[in-house]
Amino acid sequence: MANLPEESRYDDGVYQLELTDPVVGGPNGVSNTPLRNLANRTRWLKDQIAEMLQALQGKAPMGHVGAGGDAHFMATRSVAGFMSPADKVKLDGVATGAQVNAVVSVAGKTGAVALVVGDVSGAAPKANPTFSGEIRIENNTRVDLNETGSVVWVPTKDLSSSSTSDTEAASKQAVVNYAAPKFSPRFSGTISIEAGTTVDFNHERGAKVYVPAKKIGDITAPEAVSKFGLTDYAAPKVSPVTTGGMTVYGGTTVYGGATFSGTANVTAPRPANTDDSFRVATTNWVRQAMAGIFEAAGFRIETRNSVIPGTLANPPRPILSTEGSCGMITFPSFLGGLKFVWANCRVERHTGWREVMWIRPMTEMFTGGVSCFASEEIAASIHPLQQGARISAFARDNNSRSTEYAFVYAWAIGR
Repeated sequence: MANLPEESRYDDGVYQLELTDPVVGGPNGVSNTPLRNLANRTRWLKDQIAEMLQALQGKAPMGHVGAGGDAHFMATRSVAGFMSPADKVKLDGVATGAQVNAVVSVAGKTGAVALVVGDVSGAAPKANPTFSGEIRIENNTRVDLNETGSVVWVPTKDLSSSSTSDTEAASKQAVVNYAAPKFSPRFSGTISIEAGTTVDFNHERGAKVYVPAKKIGDITAPEAVSKFGLTDYAAPKVSPVTTGGMTVYGGTTVYGGATFSGTANVTAPRPANTDDSFRVATTNWVRQAMAGIFEAAGFRIETRNSVIPGTLANPPRPILSTEGSCGMITFPSFLGGLKFVWANCRVERHTGWREVMWIRPMTEMFTGGVSCFASEEIAASIHPLQQGARISAFARDNNSRSTEYAFVYAWAIGR
């Protein structure tokens, strides 16, 4: 079963079936003619109503009638009217006390403003920009340096992790000035190799590294060159010859057979006086140890760079100058406790006895003597005492030049 086709038209009349009309169905059958007229009229009326509704879309309801009898339209920017639902939503979104935007110009420009770099204070120009402070490039940001002749100065930046494609015109090394080339690079300053970094010298045959002062004892066996062939100037393991200063740190053992020749100057820390180990005895330690042994046994040596004027006579008659020296050697008790004292002094001639004191007094005097340093024409005599000596100087020819003096050496042995 199908529906009658409809046309949007208003038929002038509705066909009346006659008594003589045969009963014929179908779209064009005479029996359906009046029904088709009514269907066309109904379709036409429906379309007219739809057009009217579309024309009234956005218009005020018919019940909103103004004083003049006409219905109000929806409000616009230029015509007053009723508020649409959309406008009501906008009105609800306006904060209480909101003011009209007071901006009348941007960078001195009004209307449809098109800003340039010069309109923004401190903005860098597109060409030859100069930045200050810190510039951050976030992760996954691509900086395109593929312009012909583009150069970036980053002398201290590591570009090994830069993201570069095969289509870029310049290599990573050509992108920055002052970057060391891949072949025969030269570096300055301090080069730091972080922990866990592997430096591979096994890539090319004959590679050499000059590390004259670097310990390389931890190099592993799979490397193609020996530990000694790896560095020039490295001393061999067997019979090494070193120059300059060599430091042997604590805990290092130098095995038997090691010799030091030439002008080698080997130093070591001085052991304590009570040390009883196998440490190296320095010359300083030996000298002080021997001095301690002699002192404990009773040996003693004492000297002084001046002489002590005598005080034996009453009134005293000391030598007139302290120029000279004096000293003493004391022997231990098992050698008799003897003392040898001396005084090297200047004595005026023809002035009688002059007195000089020993550096230490003695309790017993055995013998003494004196000699002159001036010439064979001058003689001297001595009277040794326990606390000092009386000395006189005179000319052998009994010359009366009493203002002259002689250098004499006086000594004595006692206990």
